[in-house]
Amino acid sequence: EGMGVAWLMSKDHPLTGIGLYTFVYHLPGNTRFGGAHELTEAFGELWPVVHNTYLIVWSELGTFGLVGLLGVLIFVPWTGYRALAYLRDPQVFAMVIGGIGGIAAITLDVMSSFYLRNGPGRRTFWIVAGIVVAGSYFAKRHRNRASAE
Repeated sequence: EGMGVAWLMSKDHPLTGIGLYTFVYHLPGNTRFGGAHELTEAFGELWPVVHNTYLIVWSELGTFGLVGLLGVLIFVPWTGYRALAYLRDPQVFAMVIGGIGGIAAITLDVMSSFYLRNGPGRRTFWIVAGIVVAGSYFAKRHRNRASAE
């Protein structure tokens, strides 16, 4: 049911969304449970969030937000992948490969979770993304040195 609600919110506000971190505030009246009182009776004080980060982002931030998220999830691994051809340092190579794998795992995981919505998940994602991008800069910086040797 959560995916259907998120889809309807995305259809109603396709470009800008309903607002960051406001998904649960828009649940009353949009679910089969009815209003706020019925949702509280059914779920308690913590109402459910759809377990799909792409749908949450699309419903809250609209198409612009979803395109931004997808852009980051494509740009970071692509940047790391391009750097692999020039990386000669085995430790940095391993970190970039691991980072690409981590971003790929997160990209798949968020189809059935809201991992990136939690503080630890967000921090882990950006640390891994930073490692991949730093490895890319390392590769660019040392590319000319490797070809000169």
